[in-house]
Amino acid sequence: RAGDLEELDTTFERVRACFEAGALATGCDVSIEETSPRYSEFQNDDALARHFHENARLVGRDMDYSESHAGGMNTASTDMGNVSRRVPAIHPYLSIDSLPAVNHQKEFAQAAVTPAADVAVADGAFLLACTAIDHIVTT
Repeated sequence: RAGDLEELDTTFERVRACFEAGALATGCDVSIEETSPRYSEFQNDDALARHFHENARLVGRDMDYSESHAGGMNTASTDMGNVSRRVPAIHPYLSIDSLPAVNHQKEFAQAAVTPAADVAVADGAFLLACTAIDHIVTT
């Protein structure tokens, strides 16, 4: 992971050089093949995010919208970063009341099949639809 594609490219080349140096020092060959595209940093669309946050607030889902929190939107490694470089995008997370469990944990998977998770899915669909309407009407 890296903060942006430039940092990722720089780090990749440094790591490649380390492997090549190790191969040279030990008399081995090294072959590095990228098997998937690199994930770009996510670019949160401010207008979409503001519409989403306002709609979330109206249905009782207050979310942190500080700049340091990327507007409460996901910035993890995902191909959504590549999408966000081409079209306006957001990647909000809604709580399914799983804490202290978080994504990629067994307990989170169990929380994902609860009534609270079903409400989060319905709220998410509704909020995205409202956000799309607001964006279309205001642009």
